[in-house]
Amino acid sequence: MIPLDVNQANLVPLLHQLEKDRRFIGGAIAVPYKGLVASYLNTRIDPIAEPIGAVNCLFRLENGEISGTNTDGEGALVSFVSRFGEIGDRRVVLIGPGGAGKAVAAYFSSATTNKNGFTMVGRNSPELSFAESLGVRYSDIKSIIHHLDDAEILINCTSVGGTTSPTESILSDDDVNRLPPNVIVFDIIYDPRPTLLLKRAQLRGLSTIDGLDMNLRQAVLAFSRAVSGTVESLSVYTAMSQVG
Repeated sequence: MIPLDVNQANLVPLLHQLEKDRRFIGGAIAVPYKGLVASYLNTRIDPIAEPIGAVNCLFRLENGEISGTNTDGEGALVSFVSRFGEIGDRRVVLIGPGGAGKAVAAYFSSATTNKNGFTMVGRNSPELSFAESLGVRYSDIKSIIHHLDDAEILINCTSVGGTTSPTESILSDDDVNRLPPNVIVFDIIYDPRPTLLLKRAQLRGLSTIDGLDMNLRQAVLAFSRAVSGTVESLSVYTAMSQVG
């Protein structure tokens, strides 16, 4: 993997250059550019990523064009199910339907047998439309306290508590204390480990899972997509370039 430092101003020029360089066969997109890259690609994204509106993976098509997909959601779901079993009818509260959050919401909502018990919590009106497209409920973050008492799976898909805010948590101590004892707290952040949210949950004896395994699984899926159908035509290839 070759890390490429980028900002919003030079993101599009960088993508143009990567498209021209046939040694580039694929790459990973990091926060906060997943939605911007999806907009850049326009129609050149996998159908599964279209409703999500964000891509975390670039790969080169047989015609030479760069396309994109999203492996965050599948990586998160497989990671969770491998630890705690199928989602079934458990009540889910997902916080933060951003780039990764939308992908996770799409996969978890497709796996639930109780969409009425699935609540997506966010801040913006476009997120309401996305929740409606998935057939799940939507609530503003200011009302999250009303959804904690009966949650069975709580998923944090925000960046709060990550490397830029390691001393913060999307839920306060009081919020965590409202969670039922059988809840599973899934924070998709993998650095730091554990996040403050997971520390608070663990102090209460709650079941927890972080995003490290999810990150590995989504990367494997992305790498597989990047090399399929292209590696045979290249004597040397770039595995995956980190954009972000």
